[in-house]
Amino acid sequence: MAESSRLQIPVHPVSRRLPVGAEIVDSSAVHVRVWAPAHAKVSVRIDERDWPLVAESGGYFSGEVP
Repeated sequence: MAESSRLQIPVHPVSRRLPVGAEIVDSSAVHVRVWAPAHAKVSVRIDERDWPLVAESGGYFSGEVP
């Protein structure tokens, strides 16, 4: 598992406007939610760094990226 997947990322309560996509949480984080029902794991890659998303029901994955 990549080192970045072991980092503790602070989680802010999220009120989303849209079911999927990236939405600004505050000046330090973006909340990302995607639909990928055929996958067991999903990460967001930014500047050659992977940020793992957490599996939700219905094939969705989400998480915050600083």
